[in-house]
Amino acid sequence: MVKVYEILMDLLSYHQKSLYKSLGPLGGIREHKLILDALKNRNSELAAIFIRRHIERTIRDLKSLNND
Repeated sequence: MVKVYEILMDLLSYHQKSLYKSLGPLGGIREHKLILDALKNRNSELAAIFIRRHIERTIRDLKSLNND
């Protein structure tokens, strides 16, 4: 189990670094700040909206990478 976990973490880390290079940090940093601020203000509805937008934008960006 430990070895499988290590392999999966290495694979995930590799792909995250690759996506970071392809997509850049700016969108994620801004979106994560909005989510964090909403959570700090105990506004779960707003946090959920920002999370959904972040996921949708990330999916769009990933799809656009596959189309290039």
